Amino acid sequence: PVIEEAFVVNVGRLLSRWTNDRWLAAVHRVVNEPGVTRRMSIPWFSVPRSDVVIETLPTCICDGHLPRYQPIKVSDFMHQRHLLHIPPEQRADG
Repeated sequence: PVIEEAFVVNVGRLLSRWTNDRWLAAVHRVVNEPGVTRRMSIPWFSVPRSDVVIETLPTCICDGHLPRYQPIKVSDFMHQRHLLHIPPEQRADG
């Protein structure tokens, strides 16, 4: 629904992983509602340095539970994400 004067933040997969899925990544889509003539969108993307290791934040692990994801370097994570857009038969490694 449209919420007047709302501020929306879309979370990506890396932040979902960092928060142990406490904050879920949004499906990317834009829908222009009928009758809506004014809209402002300012995308801003931020990614840590490629050598940074992303692991679940301690505050996002509930007592008695394990992290859902193993630690991973940002460069490895980004590589895995990019491979999702390349058919297996066209990948250099396979």
